[in-house]
Amino acid sequence: NVKLAKIALRPGAGNMVNGILRKLVSLQESDSLPLPKIEGDDRAQARAIAIIHSHPWMVRRWIKTMGQEEAIRLMNWNNRVPSFSIRLNTKKGYTKDDFFSRLDTLKVSYELSAYLDGFLRIRSGMQ
Repeated sequence: NVKLAKIALRPGAGNMVNGILRKLVSLQESDSLPLPKIEGDDRAQARAIAIIHSHPWMVRRWIKTMGQEEAIRLMNWNNRVPSFSIRLNTKKGYTKDDFFSRLDTLKVSYELSAYLDGFLRIRSGMQ
């Protein structure tokens, strides 16, 4: 964001953006970051929920379609760190044993996909 401000606005704008971001981090770390209250009409509530969960669009539609609780669950799910999956290409001459051995050597934590044969979900180590 700092680099973008310097390019899009002017070099001094980076200092301002950096200061704002540092202040937000300190407020968040001290657990004193002000969040909007979920109150008022449907539009005001949806706006507050959108700010709290970092989803600037679709919130009103989601709330109308699935209800507030389910919409918030969807936004929380969408804000999670994504997982990565890989698949072994056996046509290139690799075996599953070689593949698992290599991942173990690299200390990559993984699990077999419950949905797709031949796919592994990476837990950590390759991000």
